Amino acid sequence: QAAVLPDTRMPDMNGVDLATAIRRDEQTSRTYIVAVSAWAADEVSAQAGDVPLFGKHLVKPADLDEIVKALEIGVAPAGMVAEGTT
Repeated sequence: QAAVLPDTRMPDMNGVDLATAIRRDEQTSRTYIVAVSAWAADEVSAQAGDVPLFGKHLVKPADLDEIVKALEIGVAPAGMVAEGTT
């Protein structure tokens, strides 16, 4: 499974717009998306509206362990749980 970690404040196409485009495309709609921003999660959620676009939200600067954990949870094969996440 693929994963994307867009910054919610990217130039030209921000992370919310990118996530919306990914969700609308049948070939990429199941991509695991982790929002990365300097904002609090509730501000990113408000920007995204009612549509659940992101599997996780990380606040910059994101710690490497947080990134790894988010990816292990989001892209772990079905039935498998990443170590330390139970």
